[in-house]
Amino acid sequence: MKSEELSVKSHKLWSDILSNEKINREEDFFDQGGTSLSLIELISKTKEHFSVSLKASDFEEGLSLEIYEGLILKSMNKEPQKVV
Repeated sequence: MKSEELSVKSHKLWSDILSNEKINREEDFFDQGGTSLSLIELISKTKEHFSVSLKASDFEEGLSLEIYEGLILKSMNKEPQKVV
């Protein structure tokens, strides 16, 4: 997935969950109206839309849209581990 496509999809997802069209890419999820319940919804929808499993602990350092997209890209680019 191209970063532009990811940016559009993730912005739409955040907008839907936070009921806010004007998402600030650098502002924290919770400062933009997010709650613990909406974080759970975000994690669930991330799995559904991007096939990426994130955990709440992934966001200990904060959760801006930029950080979120970075976590998705990092997860998508991981090579599968070999089973020995």
